Amino acid sequence: MQDQVEEIKNRLSIVDVIEEYIPLKKAGHTLKTLCPFHQEKTPSFVVNPDIGIFKCFGCNESGDMFAFVMKKEHLTFKEALEKLARKAGVTLTKDVTQLRKIDRKESAYRLNKRVTDYYNRILMQESAKPAREYLHQRGFTDEMIQTAQLGLAPNAWDTLSKKLKQSPKQQELATELGLLQHKNDRHYDRFRGRIMFPIFNGQNAVVGFSGRSLDFLLNTEEQANSAKYMNSPQSVVFDKSSVLYGMNRAKESIIKEKSAILVEGNVDVLLLHQEGTLNALAPLGTSLTEQHLRIIKHWTENVILAFDGDDAGKKATLRALELLGSLDFSSWVVALPKNYDVAQWIQEGKTWKELEETKVEGPLFYILNTESQHDSRTVNGKKETLQQLIPYLSNFSSPVVTTHYLRIVAHRFDIPEETLHQAIKAEKRKKKNPKRPIQTVELNAKDDNQLEKLLVKILSENLDQLTPIQNKIDPDFIANPICHEIISIIKDRQSLQIKELIHSAPEEVRAIWQDFLLDERLDTRVEDEDVQAAIAQLLARVKEQHTNRLQRKIRQINNPEESSQLLQNMLELIKDSSNKKR
Repeated sequence: MQDQVEEIKNRLSIVDVIEEYIPLKKAGHTLKTLCPFHQEKTPSFVVNPDIGIFKCFGCNESGDMFAFVMKKEHLTFKEALEKLARKAGVTLTKDVTQLRKIDRKESAYRLNKRVTDYYNRILMQESAKPAREYLHQRGFTDEMIQTAQLGLAPNAWDTLSKKLKQSPKQQELATELGLLQHKNDRHYDRFRGRIMFPIFNGQNAVVGFSGRSLDFLLNTEEQANSAKYMNSPQSVVFDKSSVLYGMNRAKESIIKEKSAILVEGNVDVLLLHQEGTLNALAPLGTSLTEQHLRIIKHWTENVILAFDGDDAGKKATLRALELLGSLDFSSWVVALPKNYDVAQWIQEGKTWKELEETKVEGPLFYILNTESQHDSRTVNGKKETLQQLIPYLSNFSSPVVTTHYLRIVAHRFDIPEETLHQAIKAEKRKKKNPKRPIQTVELNAKDDNQLEKLLVKILSENLDQLTPIQNKIDPDFIANPICHEIISIIKDRQSLQIKELIHSAPEEVRAIWQDFLLDERLDTRVEDEDVQAAIAQLLARVKEQHTNRLQRKIRQINNPEESSQLLQNMLELIKDSSNKKR
């Protein structure tokens, strides 16, 4: 797979790919334009064709041609890979293991579709009239029942197992998918006495089922032992942490409306879809996960939460807001009446538009609800509230967003903003990985090492002109650890291809190196005939900086032995520079 990705990159230019969507303007070694991913008046979107990456210095979106197409067209990596493979004329091949896995998946999709149709036909039979009446009472029209392909699993042990009995392979696969159970050399139906909600993925394939129990089909013992909802187990095609109910119908609407509505249940989703609000989704038998939100982020960064109005729904809302904040979503929460869900709201003849008018900003909802759990009139109450709020507010990467809500908290609790700023800074430091390598410490912070970064950039852009000045390139004069690492790689270069050198660098260095090459503040535009002179001048200035650092250190050291050693180093440096000038 990786070989095919590289083949596509070799055949296509990132410039050609991006220019199918937006025009680019030459700017030295790079190209630039207005960012297609956020509103701006001054171009900050930079493309480097040599290393095949883009970066916006306004919103920080970055990546290769695949990342651009995924973001621009709201595609998964697989979909972007297939699109660019067609454009490049590359046939995507798979090894035997992959082909077997794909074949197993396709078989699972076909069986799930067959079972969907089978249960749907049962629901349409005269004997299933009570089940259809139940759905009508819940607010479903016949049209929606068919659109959602709802079905009925009768309260019998062998309805589906008999249907599949003629094919042992199908029974085996159905057992693997959680449609049947195998015990004492016999197969039994797993879903019994339930309305069946087929679960579709984004490509409209059935990946699993959610079954809602019908009490009037069950006896007293069965009712006591039966879960209200039962979902398919994990399988080759179903992972509940990466599938959302309704995603097959919601994707286009989410992109169009520029927002997603998250509700708790299947019925909530379908009744919203039925009234024309198609951008609604729901997690399946699990809490909202980071993977769920990463799927949604392909389509929008705006989420409206409409979880149930009970205490459990409120807790789920607060957990979801924490996750949304950590992934830089904009969020809102609607105010459902106590113990209501969206389905009840719709069944009473009210509309989503009416409910949406009650929405409040997610962070404000989080602040007010956290405050309501404590007595903020007391010092202890304020302390407990802030112990919950500070970790939440520290999730936001945007300083504008953080400051906005921080001011609200400061006003409500009569605490200086600066005190809260310091608390948030401390929380962010605490969240950082304490075991990270020393090279990654404060890599992205603004510093006074622009000269060394400029040297890295001009060396990287002119690998073919370094041989005559090779002996002047000395990493030991470089203070910035990342710049030191990069210049060491350049000095010992095994290739004149910048892509290959970056790829050979440690993982923690690669992204920083790419950022240097895209950073327009590091202006390396010089005429070709002046490149070597410009590099030599930069190297001389870097050595001068190193000498100045040594002088400052000598003045600060009280240990005569250490001071003498540093002085000797400085004299050798000056002597070396004088010899090279001759």
